[in-house]
Amino acid sequence: MAKVKQLVDGETGLTALTNFNEAMKTAEVSGGITGDGTIGSPLSAQAALDLKADQAEHVRLVPIVNSMTYKNTDVHVTSDGTTVLASITLAIPEGGPGDFEIITNGANYIYDASQTIALTTGSDTNPTLNYVYIVDVTGTATLATSTVGFPTAEPFVPVLTSLVQSAAGVQTYDTYKLHAWTDHVSGLYNGHISHLNSWIRNQNATWLSGGGATVNITTNGGAADDVEVETVSAKVLQLHEQTYMQHGTTTDEVWAINDFTTPYTRVTDFNQILTDSTGSSMSGSRFNLVIWGVVSGDATCKMMVNLPSGSENKDLDAIDDLGDFADYSIPHEYTGIGFLIARLTFRHTTADSGTWELLQNASLLGKVPNTAAGGGTGAEHVEFLDSEFRVNNVADTTKQLDFDVSAVATATKRTMTVPDSDIDLTPETGTYPSVAQVAVKIGNDPSGLAALSGIVYTDITHVISITQTEYDKIVHDAETAKVLFVRSGA
Repeated sequence: MAKVKQLVDGETGLTALTNFNEAMKTAEVSGGITGDGTIGSPLSAQAALDLKADQAEHVRLVPIVNSMTYKNTDVHVTSDGTTVLASITLAIPEGGPGDFEIITNGANYIYDASQTIALTTGSDTNPTLNYVYIVDVTGTATLATSTVGFPTAEPFVPVLTSLVQSAAGVQTYDTYKLHAWTDHVSGLYNGHISHLNSWIRNQNATWLSGGGATVNITTNGGAADDVEVETVSAKVLQLHEQTYMQHGTTTDEVWAINDFTTPYTRVTDFNQILTDSTGSSMSGSRFNLVIWGVVSGDATCKMMVNLPSGSENKDLDAIDDLGDFADYSIPHEYTGIGFLIARLTFRHTTADSGTWELLQNASLLGKVPNTAAGGGTGAEHVEFLDSEFRVNNVADTTKQLDFDVSAVATATKRTMTVPDSDIDLTPETGTYPSVAQVAVKIGNDPSGLAALSGIVYTDITHVISITQTEYDKIVHDAETAKVLFVRSGA
């Protein structure tokens, strides 16, 4: 008697479903299914209908495995120096080499693994990309190739893509690229869906919504400021959506994972963080701390902080991460569950035992670890609005210099050229004298002109009195100076 049990005992795919269908027909008419899977006593009408419905659902699932092989395969590209050939066979761990079953267009085929197909060669400097696949040719699973792409108007089973240079080059060095495209229902131990899930879980976690970091600095009047950092709840994808719970120094703790002396140092106040990842002091400087989260399936999430590898002396340099010191990495042990949250730029001064100021809170949500850095950009061309650019004194940041270019004509750029010398812009006493200053220096004493040797003044008008003898001693360039000389005496 027919055995439905074979569906789980050995048969696979459409063959098993076909036998299952035939068994259901027999069972419906003449008998039920016994404990060992054989057809026994007649089924009730309802039981027969239920079995038919189950079988129909199985058939509806078949398209999900279209273009797949049942077992793992091996692909090959070889050359004899004249012709380059591609082939595919059952993998050795699966009992190969040899023929194997494929599924295409909802039907089962036995593929003859003795087939090969010639690939289109290029040159060693201009290789050709080949697409290799299996199609149904009058009921036979047949190997085919194209240099345009995989088929778009007929069912097919993808096999490989290969970037092929000359046949002689392939014979000596193999192809420049051989990329297997085969998908198998099950491998030696795991199925295809398990393989897909494994790949996904080995990618970076994906931020969906929520998240971010908040900073609260409390001054303590003579004691170090309290620097509290909290992260906000967020939705994050591993394979499935997970919830990252709120964490931070107020609610629990943060872990300085790359502390130079003690990795995974427990931090309850960011004022503890004054040493970078190389062990150097960051006291009295500017620096970036990268915040990231660990989203665990059981909601036991963690908040982590990466210490920088160095610090800066200027606010803008730290904001730009000029030295590329910020660490945006997430260790491989946290792949799939770690996600970036924020980069916090702080200024620390030693006043009052430790004064902290937040210069920037930059979101890193959705950024990819290791590549989120924007460091080293400070030396490139940067433009600022004059209302947004200010120079602060290093010792007292309340002493500031603003720039105003509103007097420049529209669509005009003015250039300020700095000489190779120190400049003091103090009026009257600075490096370059004003018109009034020149007048004072000359006065009624022409000897004052000697002190101005080498300086050309184009817009100076001043009246001085000199003798004829003194006048004769003056070398005067009427093109570059305007001086009215009034002779006194004969």
